[in-house]
Amino acid sequence: MSHSYTVGSTPYQETITANYTPSVHASFQTVPGALNLTIDGQTLPPPYAFTWGVGTTHTLQAPLQQTDAQGGVWAFSQWNDGATSASRSVTVTAAAQALGVSFVAIYTGQSRLTVNSTVPGLSVTVNGAPCATPCSLLRPAGAQVDVSAPASVPQGTSSRWDFLGWSSNGGSPVAGDFVAALNSSTTINATYHLMNLLTATANPAAGAQWSILPGSPDGFYDSQTQVSVALTPRPGYKFANWIGDLSGTAPSGTLAMTVPRNVVAQLTPVPYISSPALNNAVGVTPQQTVAAGSVASIFGVNLASTAAIGPSSPLAQTLAGTTVEIGTSLLPLYFASPAQINLQVPPDLPPGQQTVTVSPQGMPVVSANFLIARNAPGLFSMNLEGQSYALALHADGTLVTPDAPAAIGELLTVYGTGFGPTTPTRPFGLPVPATPPYAVVDPVTAQVGTSTLTVESAYALAGSIGVDAVQFRLDNTVPSGASGSFQLVVNGVASNTLLLPVQ
Repeated sequence: MSHSYTVGSTPYQETITANYTPSVHASFQTVPGALNLTIDGQTLPPPYAFTWGVGTTHTLQAPLQQTDAQGGVWAFSQWNDGATSASRSVTVTAAAQALGVSFVAIYTGQSRLTVNSTVPGLSVTVNGAPCATPCSLLRPAGAQVDVSAPASVPQGTSSRWDFLGWSSNGGSPVAGDFVAALNSSTTINATYHLMNLLTATANPAAGAQWSILPGSPDGFYDSQTQVSVALTPRPGYKFANWIGDLSGTAPSGTLAMTVPRNVVAQLTPVPYISSPALNNAVGVTPQQTVAAGSVASIFGVNLASTAAIGPSSPLAQTLAGTTVEIGTSLLPLYFASPAQINLQVPPDLPPGQQTVTVSPQGMPVVSANFLIARNAPGLFSMNLEGQSYALALHADGTLVTPDAPAAIGELLTVYGTGFGPTTPTRPFGLPVPATPPYAVVDPVTAQVGTSTLTVESAYALAGSIGVDAVQFRLDNTVPSGASGSFQLVVNGVASNTLLLPVQ
């Protein structure tokens, strides 16, 4: 409207005309103020005031998102006349001359949520939508967000990241989802800690009992944890050394779990005898003693190289490479295996504490104590349909069973071991001769239910080694029609209790 004009060099009159057109005043604002707008292609800072000619057409553009001078983020919502398109075209009409035109771009405040993680590239969900960290999201101020992270992230087969919680704006981690209404820009961090696997094994696997502190339900530990590892060899094994992430011959050590750890305890098999060292061969009896001359069992681990049954007469003194001694006597063996040895106790051992020594081939010897009693009776049994019955014979030599019960008045024979001394003294490792009779010295009674019966004879069984027999008759005091409890009492010492079917 203001410009320079150069007068011509001729003497003629010159006329300059200023042309005017009807116009209107055009004003623009933003809510909040001081935000940019683009008008007719030019992005301008405020204030916005123009004079536009009637009939002219102009373009308006409100940026969809803006950041104010204080760092606040704003998103376009609508124009003051209700139009929701950020871009629009305006044609000035004559009707607008009186009042002019005014446009207001209304913006809504936004809150920025920035999600980070100590695990690079972690995929989290924000209100159910995936978000790979680090990620930044805008939400209207006051909007509710629910951000969740996986509880665990595998790192190969021996490490993983376990979720500790969300830290907000540098605070301490809080477990669970991050749930909040966003009223300002917020930064949250998914805090994880590295877990490493501790693998502890024994060779052989069954040879050790472990003590690992602190404990872990799955073997994984925080990478900052110091773990104490110790083992106790199980019976039959001796600790040799560590291989892997521990070394040395001490059965304990400490591991820093900064990386996955693997330790292997090398164990050496050694013989072991369970307590008591000698047990009645029939099984459990009321007394933990054995009698001289009886059949006894040793239980343990690594007692022999393999299982072997010896000859019946005479008994062998070595089976499966194993010998057994009491004092200077090599004991006669019925059977030997890694877990059990059956033998005859020397008939001349005096009552009291004795020591038995087992010598497996190629392994250290092992000794343990046991008690000899004058009488330690035990009855041999047979299992029928889950019930333990006395090994008893009818007079014709057939078995007494529930289907063939004993009759009142008939002579029964039952078998056992440990009834005590005989006269003459029974042989050691050899079968008892057919003659003379080897009678049990001490008194024997039979107990059937509440009835006490007189024993007609008690003797070492001819042709056997360490086996005793008792013969008696059922009288009419014995209840019939059921399997009653049965035991022998030798010199006041009771045997194990079994069932005896009575007709």
